[in-house]
Amino acid sequence: MKFLVIVTQRQAPPPEIMPVLVDATAQWTASAKKGGKFDVIYSIAGQPGGLGIVNVNSLEELNELVSGHPMTPFANVQTLPLSDIDHGLKTLREQVKKMSGQTGPK
Repeated sequence: MKFLVIVTQRQAPPPEIMPVLVDATAQWTASAKKGGKFDVIYSIAGQPGGLGIVNVNSLEELNELVSGHPMTPFANVQTLPLSDIDHGLKTLREQVKKMSGQTGPK
C-alpha cells in the first residue's frame, strides 16, 4: 500500500533541543531511504516540513514508520492513501458510463 505522508510543523521545538532533533531527523531520513520503504522523500521549500511516498504492508507498519520520525511530537502528520492512476481512471470511466446510462437521454 502506498501513502503520501506530509509532515508540517505544528509548533516550534524548544531551541535548546533543535541541534539534537535536526541530527536525529537526518539519521531517520538516511535510514528511511536505505530501508527501501520510501519511493521519494522531499523537504518543503521555505517551510519546516517534508513529504514522502511510502510503501508499507499494513497500517500498523505505516504508524510505526511515522511515529519514529523525531519531529512527530512537534508536527502535524497527514497520511493519504494512493491508488494507481490507470485503475482510478478506469473506475471513473465505468462510473460515468453508469451515470450517463441511468440519467441520460434515450
